[in-house]
Amino acid sequence: MPKVGMEPIRRDQIRRAAAKVVARRGFDGTTLLEIAKSAGVSTGTINHYYPNKLAVMVDTLVYVSDWFQNRMKRAVNREKSPQDKFRALVREGIFGGGKMAEIGQSVWIWAIAESIRSKALRDVIQERRRLFQEILADAIRELDVAHNMSALDIQEFAAECDAYFNGIGNHWVTGERKLQPEAVERSLLSMARGRAADAAAPARKGGARSAPAGRLSGETPMTRN
Repeated sequence: MPKVGMEPIRRDQIRRAAAKVVARRGFDGTTLLEIAKSAGVSTGTINHYYPNKLAVMVDTLVYVSDWFQNRMKRAVNREKSPQDKFRALVREGIFGGGKMAEIGQSVWIWAIAESIRSKALRDVIQERRRLFQEILADAIRELDVAHNMSALDIQEFAAECDAYFNGIGNHWVTGERKLQPEAVERSLLSMARGRAADAAAPARKGGARSAPAGRLSGETPMTRN
């Protein structure tokens, strides 16, 4: 039986090992035996902390997501201007973090695929997206210095940025190196500024907005899984 007081250390050890194995082999290809070998523990130790393999996978996803989001928050906090804060989000959220970020992105990709048949993973992904979009919303709110965007505008644009981050990040981690990080930073920052300007346009004209900024009248929003 594990020693008293060792639980946080052992859990962290297991989650780090599981992330590396899942990144290489995917959720289906990962076994508790492989995780145990990678972590340097017995399968009995894993079974002591987790009731089943799915519980290990869920905890591993939360672990890599926490690592990623905390890194982004630190990067934002180091910057002073709203523009530099947003650039830091793009830089760290898509291109930063080295090997650990690649592992985390790979785990995220496998988790999304597995969530098609696992409600437990789907629920965790939705919650992690919500938390990530809060980070994005804070940065967007700071960029909108004239307060042109409504709360709904910011929420929708944060979800849209989340989709861009996911798509570009997936390209990057799977070997697409034609992307230039600085160019992506400029593009997304320009898009954010444009969205704030678009939100101000109806007010300047004295008219009511018929649709949220950036959406054509009559369009319906894209649903997210």
